[in-house]
This record gives sequence, structure tokens and C-alpha cells, in this order.
Amino acid sequence: MMQKNFSERSFAQKIGMSSTGFRAAMERQTLSVQILENIADVLGVPVISFFEGSETREVHEPPEHYSKKCTNCAKKDGQIELFTKLLAEKEQQIANLNKELGRKLGRENNHVA
Repeated sequence: MMQKNFSERSFAQKIGMSSTGFRAAMERQTLSVQILENIADVLGVPVISFFEGSETREVHEPPEHYSKKCTNCAKKDGQIELFTKLLAEKEQQIANLNKELGRKLGRENNHVA
């Protein structure tokens, strides 16, 4: 970053981030693919250059404090289950109505002939 003579603030702006957001992302070691591509564009290097070398070939787990847990997954799962049952009931009602309609149409055709 400093080799290209950017201040942290100007560099962050060039890649579409605030300086605070950039600093936090660097500390957490979390960057989106888009931001990583933006960094490569600003520096004039291919994205792969960030992954070359023995040190960066290791697979790292995210930091312990970094978690994207769903805070209300159980509620959402319950809603999905409820809507799935409701949908199945409605589909059964439609099938029953179609059968009834078929019977009624069959009777009307028999009386006309």
C-alpha cells in the first residue's frame, strides 16, 4: 500500500471503503472478493498475487470472534415448516375441488346426452 504512496484513507476510498472499515477488515482479516479485486486493480496486480507464497497457501479458519450465526434460524425454520404444511393442505383442497368439479361436469354431460 505504501509502495504506491497512498495514505490509508485515500487507499480505502479508492477501493470503495471507509478508512475505519478498511482498518477493521484488515484487523479481522476479512475482505469480500469484490474488495480484494478492487485492491488488486488499484495496485495494478493480479488477485492471485495475494495468494502466492508458502505462508499464504495455508488454509485459515476465521477468527473465533467472527461468526455469522443466524440469530433467529429456529423461528425461520418453524415458519418454513408451518408454510410447508399449509401449502400441502391447500394443494389437497385444490385436488379435492378438482375431483368434485370433474364429478359435477360428468353428471351434467350425462344429463345433456
